[in-house]
Amino acid sequence: MKNLYLIFLCLISLNGFSQINQEIKTEQVAHYPEGDDAFFMYLTKTLNYSPEAKLDKIRGKLMFSFDVDADSTISNIVFMNNIGYGVEDSLKNLLTPLKFAPKIMNGKKFKSNTMFTFPVFAH
Repeated sequence: MKNLYLIFLCLISLNGFSQINQEIKTEQVAHYPEGDDAFFMYLTKTLNYSPEAKLDKIRGKLMFSFDVDADSTISNIVFMNNIGYGVEDSLKNLLTPLKFAPKIMNGKKFKSNTMFTFPVFAH
């Protein structure tokens, strides 16, 4: 009888712990408003290659990162590798005026870093 009473008390006390409400955290990562496909399409169509780059038919993948500030601006553009031929400068000039949707967590906007790999094909 004592064991049943003890088990009953344990079950009641454990039930009390299961009723704790937890705050749900919602998060939205920084992103280009029209989507990644539109972002890459914009870069592909507007990136100007130097005549030397076209002549040498350069190919490769350019990895870069940048910060998306809470006000949607882009800053701190960093290239992880170097293709040369002025490609990095041209890409930096294209990225700087763009507006990205900032990271949102619990309804507040935050600065965040994002990274991309962009294929380079000059022909």
